Amino acid sequence: FILTGYANQAELTYNGILANIDYNFATPFLGAESIIGLSVDYQYLDTLSTRSGAGAAANTAGQIGSSQHKALAQLT
Repeated sequence: FILTGYANQAELTYNGILANIDYNFATPFLGAESIIGLSVDYQYLDTLSTRSGAGAAANTAGQIGSSQHKALAQLT
């Protein structure tokens, strides 16, 4: 018999705030049942750390590709 084993020893830690606001309003001047929607998403990233095995944790919050403040607004 062949016996194989696998153990996932990686760890990911996330601390932050996620917020979402959606607002829809009627626009009868564009058509009988038309609606315009506004959506805003926000993320504040306080801690994002990874650790693999017994190594030291690496905090990547605020570094390139992991900015601490992210926002997205959509108008539909």
